Amino acid sequence: MCKAMINVLSSSNTLIGLSGQSPCYKSEFTLDSRVHVDAIVQHCGNLEYLSSGSKHFIRSFFFSFGDNLKHFEASVDLSKFSLYPGATDSFARIMAKMPNLETLTLLCEPEIEPPKWPTPKMNLKQLKIEYIDIESSPLQVLSLFPELPSLHLSFKQQGEAKAFPTSRIHPDVQDLALEIQTVLESPLLYAQQGLQAEEDVDCGELIKSVLANFLNCKNLMIWLENGFTENVSVFKIIEMLPNLNLFVLHVDGILCTWKDPGYFDTVDKYCKSIGRRVAFYTVIDVDFHKKIRYSVNEDIANPFNTENQFIYKYFRREI
Repeated sequence: MCKAMINVLSSSNTLIGLSGQSPCYKSEFTLDSRVHVDAIVQHCGNLEYLSSGSKHFIRSFFFSFGDNLKHFEASVDLSKFSLYPGATDSFARIMAKMPNLETLTLLCEPEIEPPKWPTPKMNLKQLKIEYIDIESSPLQVLSLFPELPSLHLSFKQQGEAKAFPTSRIHPDVQDLALEIQTVLESPLLYAQQGLQAEEDVDCGELIKSVLANFLNCKNLMIWLENGFTENVSVFKIIEMLPNLNLFVLHVDGILCTWKDPGYFDTVDKYCKSIGRRVAFYTVIDVDFHKKIRYSVNEDIANPFNTENQFIYKYFRREI
């Protein structure tokens, strides 16, 4: 397959995008139809988009290239990843290789070693981290992007929701998306034995502890799977984010142990009582019955005609 790829790359136009998991064998020897990773990397000098799950490819690519990259997705853990022999600050070195990077997606939060030289200023527009350790994450990676405007964090928790440690305030984050997946204890086993599954987990305290790091957020999306948050926590979220204009809440896979609190009406009344204008969009999936509500006010008479890209990214109207 790799030899065929080489043939295509050699005869095609300039390659600007590449996505792959582990395309080539790293050894100096050829095995089967595979070729050395460098044989592919040499055709990748003009890449603007790269998604890779191969540390061998990532190391080889960034050894020579990276200046043209605008979008980079690493589907491997870059913690303790060594770009050069003996280097302990390789994540910062990789970032320095991409001065034009706009969006960055990481499998998990990397361990950050203090760089051995001043890191160049980056104009990163969006960072997504697909797994955050709730109990130990310091969000130290954000120190490399002090002016980051858009952040997407995904959490996975088991059992009772835990508070997230407040590290430091990140005042420039305007768009914030939080995904919180609650892993239920053996849901299949409960079903097989005809037992009632455990109660849904209230994620309100976890959400508020995360938001304490991003108090200037203007656009917020919270997606909860097998978890929920009560009305009073939603009120608190609106209260603690004085610049919040748009709030998208998606509660998915909820069990019958949770009762729909009528988010839309209660939040609308609360916002009016404190003089706040917040466009509030909800998707609530209870017992496989999905209810979709969206705010209609003077500012957004028709939410799907608005130019707010946050709505298009995180809120989908279903027919």
